[in-house]
Amino acid sequence: AGANTSPATSTTAPTAPTTSKIPARSTIVLPVTTPGASVQVELSAPGPVVSHRLVAGSLFDEAPCATAGSRTWFLPSVNTWSASPQGAVAQLWLFNPFPSDASVDISVVSDDGVRRPGALSGIVVSGGTNRLVDVGSVVKLREQVALDVRTRAGLVVAELSQLNASPAGLRLTPG
Repeated sequence: AGANTSPATSTTAPTAPTTSKIPARSTIVLPVTTPGASVQVELSAPGPVVSHRLVAGSLFDEAPCATAGSRTWFLPSVNTWSASPQGAVAQLWLFNPFPSDASVDISVVSDDGVRRPGALSGIVVSGGTNRLVDVGSVVKLREQVALDVRTRAGLVVAELSQLNASPAGLRLTPG
């Protein structure tokens, strides 16, 4: 099967964009409840701060949003230990806010070397969509690895979400 049909990934189609004017010195919260949705914020003046908050039940984490797409992203600490009692879920989100498609290769770096699993090579992220990569379905039972995300063509934004069962925790890590 090609990279587009790999069980480790799924693609979310875009919805119609909306525009909001926000008064100076104000805060706005945009609740996004659609699984896999991405938000692109375009600012007409410098200075505003935009962050992303991920919520799962009573757990949450917040991180600054990426300010641009890139050809390379590095995520230094990924836990895919899925056996009891730890139970960790690691999901890599690749967002392509641009009109042209991007092709992505992901290398896994661990204490025993670097490898590029076939399911993580040549992942296509269509223009204007995002792609979920279930890291734990490819990289199993690893307490800590790092991910090196590189595009063959195009630019993407990479972000990692991790949910741990025990101890309970949620972590949002921009690349």
